[in-house]
Amino acid sequence: MSTFQKTALFGGAFDPVHKGHTALAASVAEEFNLSEVVAVPAGGPPWKTASASAQDRLAMCRLAFQSVPHVTVSDFEIVSQQKPSYTYKTLEHFHTLLGYPPFFIVGADAVPGILDWKEPEQIAAHSTLIVAGRMPYDHALEGAIGEYRDKTGGKVLLSRAKAPDISSTEIRILHSFGEDLSAYLDPAVIEYVETRGLYMQYAAVARAIKNLVDGERYRHTASVATVAYKLAGRYGADPARAVRAALYHDCAKRITAEEAAQKFGLDVPREIFALHPKIRHAPIGALYAQKYFNETDADVLNAIRWHTTGRPDMSLLEKIIFVADYIDPLRAYDDTPLMYETAFRDLEKAMQCKYAEIEEQKKVEKCGRRRPSPELRIEN
Repeated sequence: MSTFQKTALFGGAFDPVHKGHTALAASVAEEFNLSEVVAVPAGGPPWKTASASAQDRLAMCRLAFQSVPHVTVSDFEIVSQQKPSYTYKTLEHFHTLLGYPPFFIVGADAVPGILDWKEPEQIAAHSTLIVAGRMPYDHALEGAIGEYRDKTGGKVLLSRAKAPDISSTEIRILHSFGEDLSAYLDPAVIEYVETRGLYMQYAAVARAIKNLVDGERYRHTASVATVAYKLAGRYGADPARAVRAALYHDCAKRITAEEAAQKFGLDVPREIFALHPKIRHAPIGALYAQKYFNETDADVLNAIRWHTTGRPDMSLLEKIIFVADYIDPLRAYDDTPLMYETAFRDLEKAMQCKYAEIEEQKKVEKCGRRRPSPELRIEN
């Protein structure tokens, strides 16, 4: 293949475009000696509603990729394609334009779902996939690639590049909570986001949570929400419900006494106050979320209710919140990275690990120790 015939498309909502996107484009371009990578922000993604407008996402892409060698930004899907925009149509367009099928860069997290995209056989006919690994999704990659090849006849190349474990939803949550985004976004993109007032859809909840918990717990809430979102994507739960449950899970951390519950007008059953003070906030939090956040989804409320202790026959969402709270990267325990990886490989095994630590906590408290060792992680 000549150097000329080495153009790759890199599509996505880019909502917002982040350093993971730019690093991946640069790495793949170098690895495969590409003459050009064309970033193509989606005009109207068929699978979701974008948070920022198409024009804002296009502008941010131009800012983010302007200093990345061999990368250009195309407005094809935004300007030229009808809504919703479909990947196979974009690939067909560039195949015709270039005179040869382009490469198409995707992350490992996207591969298992490609067969559910519109016309996957046409995607295969008009492109060769370049797949970049992305922890913690690599465990399913080999099988997904094999299924794609078998069902479409498509060509797939594996990249050595690893897409950073960053999601645009994670950035939107953190931004609403006032976290520093310099580790995630190009400075020019940060300035654009702030000037335009973008990605503040969780801001009202963030303000409410800030009045209910201390600063460390406030950051923990945002972090658990990002983990819950990723776990939901991994195991097929509704990401929006997972985020809501995670955002509310510690909302009653300070409302553990009867007087405090009465002050908030919460009708808390008396038996709740017989529970250990460190776990009362979970059932009280479900009542608070129902009353003050207008949460009516029973599964979300149960996920809040049981996130400290678990229960038999938990729903998938309950398991996700139970585990997300446990593996929050802000919990600086030596085994947190291992537990994080375990959770994305085997949710049930991660649950067993948390149950084991709950039992250890009970033993510690029964022995009368004033403070358990950090590795027991009793702070839920």
